[in-house]
Amino acid sequence: MSDDVRVVPGRTGRLQLVPDDRAEATGWICVLSRADALAAIATGTLCLGSRGEGRLRRMRLGDGVAVYSPREERRAGAVVRRFTAVGTVTGVAPYQGDGAMPDDWCRAVELVDTGGEAAVEPLLPRLSFVRDEPGWGVVFRPGFLEVAIDDIAVVREAVLAAPSYPDADRCPDADPCPDAARGSGARPVPDARA
Repeated sequence: MSDDVRVVPGRTGRLQLVPDDRAEATGWICVLSRADALAAIATGTLCLGSRGEGRLRRMRLGDGVAVYSPREERRAGAVVRRFTAVGTVTGVAPYQGDGAMPDDWCRAVELVDTGGEAAVEPLLPRLSFVRDEPGWGVVFRPGFLEVAIDDIAVVREAVLAAPSYPDADRCPDADPCPDAARGSGARPVPDARA
């Protein structure tokens, strides 16, 4: 597929290619629990829930993506406040999941699996979308943000430089390790589709 087109739904519901006026790749930050971020890394599929179609449709093949995890589980669990995944959009269009979460909208992504996670606070001065460091958490409340590709590069650098946790389950220095970090709290997601 050419870089100067994007996929959108047509009037009949079928997908069609239209010119894309963005000259460069864009960055996206998705807010997911750590359990959902680990599931996305394992499956190569980013799932945003039943209202995620419009958000995922804004992404373009080759765009950068980072996952920020405020907590271990959705609306519950221990506080994480880390970037837990970073990668690239590889799917040409969002699709609706099947299996245990059939209403979820998903998009194929390639996320780097380094085992490391980057704390958000040290990165705040380097992120262009954070204007008020003391109130930085408000920026992530929408759950999905379009950001400069340079911001994704900052996150990628930090995640790649972060040490892997001693166990493969990504448990920070917390003891004991929460079950959600071991994958038991991750929701099932469908196979990645292009």
